[in-house]
Amino acid sequence: MNRLKRWTFRIFLVTVVLMIVVIVSLSILTNSASDDARAMLDSENVEEHRNYIVVKAEIPRAKIVFYQGGLVETEAYLLFADLLAQEGFTVYVPKMPLNLAILGQGEFASLKESYDDDLPWIGIGHSLGGASLGFVVDDDLMDGLIFLAAYPGSNQDLKDLSMPVLSITATNDDVLDQAAYEAARERLPSHAEHISIEGGNHAQFGHYGFQRGDGEATISHSEQQAQTLSAVVAFIETILDES
Repeated sequence: MNRLKRWTFRIFLVTVVLMIVVIVSLSILTNSASDDARAMLDSENVEEHRNYIVVKAEIPRAKIVFYQGGLVETEAYLLFADLLAQEGFTVYVPKMPLNLAILGQGEFASLKESYDDDLPWIGIGHSLGGASLGFVVDDDLMDGLIFLAAYPGSNQDLKDLSMPVLSITATNDDVLDQAAYEAARERLPSHAEHISIEGGNHAQFGHYGFQRGDGEATISHSEQQAQTLSAVVAFIETILDES
């Protein structure tokens, strides 16, 4: 019995050590939000809760749930969320476990259940956040889906979605697997809209600095954000016109 207890304790100890190593490693690899993005937490229209941050529109016309890119801090998307809020869209950015949206796929449904109203609900996902939304997207849950430098996974067939779908990529994005992206287009509905930002890269969809493995952007950060905003707003306006 004592021998069994010793082995049980050793297994427990090894498991704890491995968990600590994984968490520390992920922390080191995580892309930190810029100082400007983090400063948004002090804005009057921003509220930080235990599981999410919300950027409020003065008179909301739609609700957006934004899933962050893999190993990117939640706050890195607050500046873009504020641009959307200025256009009349309240944006919820969930705080994903270990900054991995794949571990918090159900946050969209949870937020909608808590704050549901008659307004349209739109899902936006950057990189891994887009693939994570692909696991839960449903015509009864969302009114529109937007991929930013993202695509549905190989086991996600979204061809039968009736909701509007928008895919935005950038020509200098070296993080996005271009071959997988092209293959994934076949798993999107035929009415999906595809936009490519000339000169943009992967990281400039958020505010967290240069990302390892990314290409060099040949347009400014603000220009890529402006083009992204314009496309997203036009897309949501279409949804509002049809609702």
